[in-house]
Amino acid sequence: MPSEHPKYGDATYLVFLVEDILFHVPLRRLKQSQYFRDMIEETHTGLESEGKSNEHPIFLSGISAFEMTSFLDALDSSFLSGDPKLEFAQWAAALHLATMWSFDDVREMIITHMDKTIETADPFDRIDASLKCRVEKWLHPAYQAICQRAEGLKDEEAERLGLRRSAAIWRIRESLEPVEDTIFHLPLRRLKQSQYFRGMIDGAHTGLEAEGNSDEKPILLRGISASEMASFLNATDASFLDGDPHLTFNQWAAALHLATMWGFDNIRKKIIMQMDGTISEVDPLDRIDASLKCRVRKWLYPAYEVLCRRVEGLSNDEAERLGRQRSAAIRRIREALLSPKTSTLGRKMFDVFVGNDPGENYLRRQDVTWRRQDANWREATSLDVMSMIEREEALRYS
Repeated sequence: MPSEHPKYGDATYLVFLVEDILFHVPLRRLKQSQYFRDMIEETHTGLESEGKSNEHPIFLSGISAFEMTSFLDALDSSFLSGDPKLEFAQWAAALHLATMWSFDDVREMIITHMDKTIETADPFDRIDASLKCRVEKWLHPAYQAICQRAEGLKDEEAERLGLRRSAAIWRIRESLEPVEDTIFHLPLRRLKQSQYFRGMIDGAHTGLEAEGNSDEKPILLRGISASEMASFLNATDASFLDGDPHLTFNQWAAALHLATMWGFDNIRKKIIMQMDGTISEVDPLDRIDASLKCRVRKWLYPAYEVLCRRVEGLSNDEAERLGRQRSAAIRRIREALLSPKTSTLGRKMFDVFVGNDPGENYLRRQDVTWRRQDANWREATSLDVMSMIEREEALRYS
């Protein structure tokens, strides 16, 4: 009597109910999955007849009939011998179930097939499939396509991505907007001082060999202005090695920002040395901006100290520029410095306020003494001011 093939001789089917549709799936095909092997080897719900007939199907919840159909189409024998004509949505649905049910070999086959046409699919569908089916290599190229396309995000697209992903894409698209239409010619030897540009020079920037070799095919640098680029080139000019190029603080700061961003380490050090000579004369708000933007920690706390110790408080424009948390921290320190318990000048103001004024003439005669004492106090408590600044979380360097 003939014997059954151990793999292909079993014609047993299990019956599944998905939504309101019955599916008959060969048992041998299901055994490729650890999920279904466990189901087959054990009793699924305690009924021996479950899955054996249309009257007692195994109910699969949480999936659609469309997904089940797509999965079985991908499992069909034609998948082994040819190319089943499935749409991207069908492949993605099949991959989702293959991933969820641990059909590892089938999952790899589907991914290999989808790799061939993934770039032609809608980027939002690619993102959904990448996240749902855990295929990381599809994710960033899909984001890139959205960031670089001409049109921005539509309302329904932003809703589909979610708030955080949409906000991130908006930030990237904003930084990629070309700011100027100015052509700059840069010596290759100077660019090679930067790891950023060395990588661009050694590799292909966009895959076009001619890119950057002519005015007709320039390398587009996005997210910076022509004035920033001009400031950077002036700072890196040969005259920088021989003397002092006459740049304003804002021009030096722009040059330092690009040197920092592009990894021109030696140029960055030279610019910082140049700026160190006059940094104390610069508006403290500009110093704070440059310190945070260009990551020069030593400029930050002295600029805060100027704001904390000067006579006039923060204006509305200054508070808005600093931000709510930094402004509040500086105001707390200023209140502490002007406390009548610690400041001689504050003591004088407090005495007058509570009625202990010894007389206007006496105040005039003592004015010089008070001012001298207050100056001595301010000098003596300089370290205390710095320690207060360092203790404020909002003012810490990060």
